[in-house]
Amino acid sequence: MKSSTLILPRAIIALSLTLSVSLISSQTLAVECGDTIIKPTILTQDLNCELTEENPVALTVMGPFGSLTIEDAEILCSIQAPLVGETFGVVLKGINASVSGGKISNCENGVSAEGQGSHSISSIEIVNFNRDGIRLASNRNTVSNVMLTGLAGSGLADGISVQGNNNSISNCIVGGNGDEGIEILGDYTNVTFCQISGYEEEGIEVNGDYSNITQNIIQNNIDRGVTINGNFTTVGQNIIRFNGEIGVDIRNTLGSRITSNTILENGSQLSVEFGGIVITGDEAAGNQIIGNTVFNNEQFDLSDPFDPDCTGSNIWEGNQFGSANPGCLN
Repeated sequence: MKSSTLILPRAIIALSLTLSVSLISSQTLAVECGDTIIKPTILTQDLNCELTEENPVALTVMGPFGSLTIEDAEILCSIQAPLVGETFGVVLKGINASVSGGKISNCENGVSAEGQGSHSISSIEIVNFNRDGIRLASNRNTVSNVMLTGLAGSGLADGISVQGNNNSISNCIVGGNGDEGIEILGDYTNVTFCQISGYEEEGIEVNGDYSNITQNIIQNNIDRGVTINGNFTTVGQNIIRFNGEIGVDIRNTLGSRITSNTILENGSQLSVEFGGIVITGDEAAGNQIIGNTVFNNEQFDLSDPFDPDCTGSNIWEGNQFGSANPGCLN
């Protein structure tokens, strides 16, 4: 017996493909406020979401299969009355969810990475937030090529709040109007190739351990460029300049390395505690300040008021500078 093969006319095949594409397109457009996205989804139209206590999140993306691409579109948040809880533009849940592209505006918090982590946040602009532009509340997340600008006059806003461990932030522009540009609470955080400017306190505040802050530009923050509280922090090859009080503030950290940075024109005459690289914690120990270029900072380029004879455990070597307190610092 001969086997029979069904041969479809080309017109039917073409019609079938057209219908399939049409169905996919209609699915990508059918995104509504409050949705939970569980598969790859493209948002192509602006979404204006009124957030409430009952519905505090504009969109939730659930991994591992959910992803959101905002394609030439914007998610806008609005609140009609003050709320007790926080609200969010996008929340990533589960594991390995992602959001990319487009713009998120006027949300109290822009994007929050929660759940098991390993989420991706990329190529997105987040503006006019008054809490956290990005909150990394889980582990092993990556943030890349984002632009953040906080709401003018918001003293509570952090550009990026790192609460989990093993998170990576790269190639970001974190603009001012807020508390800290990047606040690091978790351990093993990497921040590279970012520009952080305009914040009321620090460009970067390090409270977790084993952070790596390298090859960034940290400038024009009202108080400090980088504050180091966490242990075993590396601050290297950064340009840190034009910050109002201190370029690098070394508090009670242990075993940290501040190396090969260019630190210029930080501080002012308002306090003798201001300057380029300043140890402000009397328990700071075993830190290495090596090979930095530090000039035109006020009141001193290098300062350690707790070690007047330079016999302590903090190592100062090979730095190029114009002034030091005490004078025996190198």
